[in-house]
Amino acid sequence: MKVVLDTNVWISSLLIPQSIPGQIIAAWQHTLFDIAISSPILDEIKRVLNYPTIKKRLSLSLEEIDEYLTLIRFFTDVVDVKTNDPLFGNELRDINDTPIINTLIISHADYLITGDQDLLVLSKKYPIISPNEFAKFLD
Repeated sequence: MKVVLDTNVWISSLLIPQSIPGQIIAAWQHTLFDIAISSPILDEIKRVLNYPTIKKRLSLSLEEIDEYLTLIRFFTDVVDVKTNDPLFGNELRDINDTPIINTLIISHADYLITGDQDLLVLSKKYPIISPNEFAKFLD
């Protein structure tokens, strides 16, 4: 199985490792599924990790953030997605979610896992599920 993780899952897993997102990352590290990602998602992860409140809570240096992103890039399937190319995202409530939907479609992933309500409302059209729903597959 291949999934796309939205930025909120990556960040939540770092902030609270014992959370459902943390369990999802741990399951991935145990090779229970594969992850597809794109440069726009990696860029967003980097941007969020540099938010002052997030940076303070995690105490990550710029080098540690870059190392984390390098590891993600190395152990995932990085697909080529343009940031603002609305291939599939014409019905999005938040146009900034375009690269996430494009990553899902271009990668042929089985699921997009997100806590973002703007994306979850599209679950009838796309295979989008919450972290809690995905965690049921891991039991």
